Amino acid sequence: MKDGTAGERVLIVVPVFNNESSVSGVLAGVAALGLPVLVVDDGSTDGSPAALDAFPVHRIRFPENRGKGLAIRRALSWAEERGFSHIITLDADGQHSPGDIPRLLDKIREAPEAVIIGKRDFGRGVPGGSRFGRRWSNLWIRIASGVSTPDSQSGFRAYPVRPLSRLKYLGSRYEFEVEVLVRAVWAGLPLEWVDVSVRYFPPAERVSHFRPLKDNARISWIYTLLVLRRMIPFRRRSAPPGSSPSDSYGNRAGHAVFRWVIGKLGVRPAYGVLVPVIAYYVLFRPSAVRAAAPYLRRRFPGRGGLRMLWPAYRHYFAFGQCLIDQAATNILGREGLRIDFPDADALRELSEEGRGLVLVVSHVGVWHSALSTLDYLKRPVYLNWRRERHSQSMGLTDFRKTGVEVRVISPDGFLGGIPELSLALTHGRIVAVMGDRGHGSSAVRSEVFLGAPAGFPILPYHLAFSTNSDLVVFLTARTGPRRIFLRAAVWRMTEAQRELGKDRVCRELLRWYVGELERHVRDHPFMWYNFHGIWMREEDIPRQGRGVES
Repeated sequence: MKDGTAGERVLIVVPVFNNESSVSGVLAGVAALGLPVLVVDDGSTDGSPAALDAFPVHRIRFPENRGKGLAIRRALSWAEERGFSHIITLDADGQHSPGDIPRLLDKIREAPEAVIIGKRDFGRGVPGGSRFGRRWSNLWIRIASGVSTPDSQSGFRAYPVRPLSRLKYLGSRYEFEVEVLVRAVWAGLPLEWVDVSVRYFPPAERVSHFRPLKDNARISWIYTLLVLRRMIPFRRRSAPPGSSPSDSYGNRAGHAVFRWVIGKLGVRPAYGVLVPVIAYYVLFRPSAVRAAAPYLRRRFPGRGGLRMLWPAYRHYFAFGQCLIDQAATNILGREGLRIDFPDADALRELSEEGRGLVLVVSHVGVWHSALSTLDYLKRPVYLNWRRERHSQSMGLTDFRKTGVEVRVISPDGFLGGIPELSLALTHGRIVAVMGDRGHGSSAVRSEVFLGAPAGFPILPYHLAFSTNSDLVVFLTARTGPRRIFLRAAVWRMTEAQRELGKDRVCRELLRWYVGELERHVRDHPFMWYNFHGIWMREEDIPRQGRGVES
């Protein structure tokens, strides 16, 4: 059996539904290529089944019409069971030329992991409705996936079998061809295309099973669901089992919508957009509740099952509001931002002494906006922070309009950026380090947080001790639209403390930080957004007890 490529086994798939007049010509053209062919007869009631008898093709027959999307999904499963690497789909109505199949085969060789679309040549004779439909579909595919494609409605495609056969789909008819592109992008697969010809028959000869009212309604519903899914604060890739999860929250398309609303309409309309998005996320994505549950169960003991949904909704809604407020600060600047900071004078006096200052920040409240308030200290802030995808696409990495100079030192750099951070502290700079989540190989100690052992990075305390710098636990809370409350708890590093030894001092500093964090989340229960799960299992707790490096 020929496979058509070097290293790939390709199956041609032709969905058929009442195409008696055209399917023989399509199969004759495909047969000339010598490739294996699977015909999925989607419940034909005309002479299509008899027309297939003249060709050596594999067949699947549905007893009744179930939709083109389901036919392709069944073909993907069939192909995977038999070891094919790709399927190429083309319609049975004669619009697609089998002579263009070698173009898709060449592209498979170049990009075997990609979904390849046959971009139709829309020259003369193409109906105006088809032109408009292609442009409209392309727009919504871009909004839902963040990726542009020139012809999202073409059914002439090459699909990699293994990844796509393992995804979950909602669509079973024409809407599937929209959904599969978006879910492929979410799964990390690229979209590629090749130019192909297309033949549009005169209306009297045209065979179409597209029902404008029902099928457009189905496609619009799929667009709505996909766009809403992309706008939720956490992005979960629609990846096959065993794939690594995507990093962090949200996505470019959803964040672009929020940025536009914030910039053009203001923050309050953006809060309104959150209402259905968060409701959908909490009600229909169980992973949302699971991600927040470790914290919410400890913060609200006795809650479980359906009783956990309301706290989860409030938690994620508050998180979305904080992201909007933080994005607004960096998009619109400090104008309109109200700050309650009773410890501001004490922090200024500490800063004016000229010693190094370690700010221990946390995933609490609007901490990005809180950093933007430090311009009154007249010193740059060196931030040890990984620029996650949601932070960049929501505009949270740009502090240029906030009045404070923030220099980001990535924890992915040399030795986690520790040499640069230490040098900055020895020169009397301000360094901000995450206290509730480590990165990479950061050493972790266990400490009781909300009644159970949890792992916390020890980097902030090692830096403070090693450079003889003071420590400030910098905690924030959102108390209203673009209104934030800041609290700064100070630990002065003295020579008497340093004589106690590094391990003991770091242990005490960590316990102090955890106590301040616990007090803050009890006062502001929906303001903590560390969704990485810091509580330790019993077998992970060091035998020597809490406070020991692990």
